[in-house]
Amino acid sequence: MKKPVAKSKAKATPLKMESAGDILCGNIWFKIGLTKAEAPMLKTIGRRLCVGSVTSAQVLRTLLLVALAHYDKLEPMIFQDAAYSYDEGFLMMPEYLHGVITSQHAKIEEPKWKVKK
Repeated sequence: MKKPVAKSKAKATPLKMESAGDILCGNIWFKIGLTKAEAPMLKTIGRRLCVGSVTSAQVLRTLLLVALAHYDKLEPMIFQDAAYSYDEGFLMMPEYLHGVITSQHAKIEEPKWKVKK
């Protein structure tokens, strides 16, 4: 009796790679991964903050630059999130932050100044 032949599973198609940077001075590049639940929030933020069409990479770079520019205000929040994550038993802080991100994404509304088509 012949064994049934196992069908190969289709591999997931990777998303298109995006990049954004300073053309003149951008000589250090990072490759990061976001979950399928986190990535759409970049598009939402881009629609709220940017006029015109921008890529997720451009939005992410803008967020990173804002975080670096205002690190003095951000640092206490990082320590607070780390302490809360530890106290609540999360294995890693990103687990906790992922929950915060997805709950915020559900609450974000379109900006009032945007024209509906």
